[in-house]
Amino acid sequence: MKTCEAAVLVLRETDNPAVMWGDEGLCHMIADRAGIRMCGQGPFTSNAVLKNLSQCPGELIPGYTSAGNGVRSRVRIFWLPEHAPKSWIERRRLMLNLPQIIDFHDSLESVDPEDTPAFHSTILKALELTLVMDEDVAHQFSMSRTSLDRWKNGTNAPHSALRKSVYMWLRERAASAIIRLESP
Repeated sequence: MKTCEAAVLVLRETDNPAVMWGDEGLCHMIADRAGIRMCGQGPFTSNAVLKNLSQCPGELIPGYTSAGNGVRSRVRIFWLPEHAPKSWIERRRLMLNLPQIIDFHDSLESVDPEDTPAFHSTILKALELTLVMDEDVAHQFSMSRTSLDRWKNGTNAPHSALRKSVYMWLRERAASAIIRLESP
């Protein structure tokens, strides 16, 4: 059994929301369930479990938290999806899209503002990658959600001068998402 699968089972059986550094008992239970055999006890087993979870978290949501030992240090934590903070769930979802976000960012450099079909597909792609929400676009460009719906379904598009602004704004959003996702 994979470590991530064993971790999910153990966390649910023991009614724990997460496993992290310092959870020796949980880590040993996960190691036993996953068939990880370590020489000796203590932190060696925990380190092996947490290393495996770092490489393949499965459905667990990886993140960082304070070590809680009075020292300003961050340690890895792996939450069950139903207990993870929303910010870490969002980060994980975006991480899965990182290659597409990079491609999208790069494609915005060469898009033609006069190409109306490309504009519609660009708006849809930005929304699909969840770089922006409908409300973000409507607010940024002082427009109604109905107008945005027309942009999305291809029945209407702004003037090419405004399209340049839209592309620049989407490129900035993609760039900030890439920076945020690539930093630990």
